[in-house]
Amino acid sequence: MVKWRPLALVLFLALAVFPLLAGLGQALLQSLGLMGVLKQGFTLSHWQNLLSEKSFWAALGFSFYIAFTGTFLALVLAFSFVLNQQKKMGQPGFQGFLFLPLALPALAMAFFSYQLLSGTGFLSRFLHQLGFITEPNQFSAGVGDAWGVGIIFTHILMSTYFFTVYFTQIWRKEQLSSLLQVAENLGASPWQARWRIAISTLFNRGKSIITLYFVFALGSYEIPLLLGRSYPQMLSVFTVNKLQRFNLNDLPQAYAVAVFYALVLLLSLRLFKIKAKSL
Repeated sequence: MVKWRPLALVLFLALAVFPLLAGLGQALLQSLGLMGVLKQGFTLSHWQNLLSEKSFWAALGFSFYIAFTGTFLALVLAFSFVLNQQKKMGQPGFQGFLFLPLALPALAMAFFSYQLLSGTGFLSRFLHQLGFITEPNQFSAGVGDAWGVGIIFTHILMSTYFFTVYFTQIWRKEQLSSLLQVAENLGASPWQARWRIAISTLFNRGKSIITLYFVFALGSYEIPLLLGRSYPQMLSVFTVNKLQRFNLNDLPQAYAVAVFYALVLLLSLRLFKIKAKSL
């Protein structure tokens, strides 16, 4: 086993780390005018144009808002399910129900949300049949809205089941039911036992997975592409739109967005790690 470790490390560096660093390096060089079809020598003009663009900052803020809100609400629901539905968690049928949404790709979940929340979707038609609305435009659609309701809803659908399954495994491994019982016998209230023991343990054991899903939500593309609007956009859609425009002057800015996004993401992960350690 020891003999294979150097080879495994080399393969990991060659297949995972090097392509990532090479891609970021190329993006940085193109954003600085040192590579690509618009190569003109070192310049910061592309970065200056990008950082002075209002839509870029709107996309960055909107992306963090969507990722944080979707992840936070999914965690609240997952904690609630795990804390209050432990008897059902052990039933095979209920476990199958939890695993079913995990088999659906993000695009399928986004399409479901579109069919449910759009102005002519299932929810709008249902309210029309009940007499609450008379025309489709009276329904406050969750598709293409400024608050990203459809995007957040889709991320909640995807991540709540995932977090519930993951936290259930931690619950059983750590035998939290027994720990809660001991805490209550020693005088702790049910709320204190759940907050200080159950939720604290689940969060600390699962903070790496929570961080990974936050990163996934922050950089998701299919969901905001189908359910979002032209302004504000999520950063992934904003970047791809710049790459696909006919104006070649937008290409270096798109690469600058990729580099900026990578730096912000690394900083966010670092801050989240520090914050998690303090809890």
